[in-house]
Amino acid sequence: MKRAKNEQIRNAVTQYLKRRQYQDNEIHVLTRKDGRREQTSDLSDMSVKKRSRDGTGEENTVTCSSIASDYSSCDHQFSRLRKYILESSGPESKELSSLLFPVFVHVYTDLLLAGHKSSAHKFHERHNEIFHAEDQRDFVRGLRKLESRTELLAAKDVMDF
Repeated sequence: MKRAKNEQIRNAVTQYLKRRQYQDNEIHVLTRKDGRREQTSDLSDMSVKKRSRDGTGEENTVTCSSIASDYSSCDHQFSRLRKYILESSGPESKELSSLLFPVFVHVYTDLLLAGHKSSAHKFHERHNEIFHAEDQRDFVRGLRKLESRTELLAAKDVMDF
C-alpha cells in the first residue's frame, strides 16, 4: 500500500512537470537507487534552467552597460525600440513614446563620453527629427553643439538631465 502511494505521488509530480514542458531527462526529481528515493535535482534548479532556456536569447537581451565601442549596435537597438514604440497601438503607446527622448539623450551622451564624437553626431542626425515638442527640440539642438567630453561635463543642464 505504501509503495502504491509513493508511485501515485511520483506519477503526479511527473505529470505536473510534463504539463510544464520539462524534458524527460530533467524529470528525475524522484529516482530510485538501492530501494530509497534520492533527489538528484532541485526543483528550483529545474525551474531556473527552464526559464533560462526558454526566455533568453538575442531577441530578449537587454544590456545595462555603458557603450564601449559599438555604435552600430547601439543605433540598431535604438532604431528597433523606436520602431516598436511607433508601431504600438493602444493606451500604452503614449506612455512608451515618452521613453524615447530620455533614451536618446542618454545614448548620445554616453557616446560622447566614451569619446565617439563622430558616432554621437551620426546618431544625433539620424534620430533627432522624431522630437516635436519645442522644449525637446531646444534641448536636442543644445546637445548637437557639444563636441567633447569636457564640454558635456561642463553643460549643467545636460548633466542635470
